[in-house]
Amino acid sequence: MGYIKRGKNKIKPDYGIKDFFNYYKDNAKEPILDYNKFVSIWKDCSHAISKLIIYRNLDFSIPARLGNLQIRKLKSKVFLNPDGSLNKNKLAINYKASWEKWIKEYPNLTNEEIAKLKDKKPVYHLNEHTDGYRVKWVWDKFTATVKNQSIYSLKMTRQNKQELSKAIKNYKTDYYEYDK
Repeated sequence: MGYIKRGKNKIKPDYGIKDFFNYYKDNAKEPILDYNKFVSIWKDCSHAISKLIIYRNLDFSIPARLGNLQIRKLKSKVFLNPDGSLNKNKLAINYKASWEKWIKEYPNLTNEEIAKLKDKKPVYHLNEHTDGYRVKWVWDKFTATVKNQSIYSLKMTRQNKQELSKAIKNYKTDYYEYDK
């Protein structure tokens, strides 16, 4: 596996849309779609499915009995230290709000100098706009019949994550609660 785009954390998939098009071309009796039309249809369908999952809370059954794709909310657990203060090790840092706070606290320093400071206090995401719930994409493999399914995982695209974030903030979309 090689790395592409956005640095070394972006992993190149084993199969892509060209592989699906070649499969279509090799197995169709009379292939009528060229590559560009195939890609256009593929993107339109996948975009429509993700919009239905995000805005209508659809549980999408993946064909070939590969499980369900859904969005679930999970109550964030709050952990306290023995002295009663909030344990912030489990909370995600809100980098945008943190940088805004640090720029106000240290107006005479540049961003590079602020980044080198050791004792600056970050701002954490408390998910107050969702009453303390975190929302995430879930691939429910309970009904999947694939062997060794525990080794497979799903990582949604950045565009899908941003669309979900927009739906939560702007449309106040509600999702089913997920117990883990």
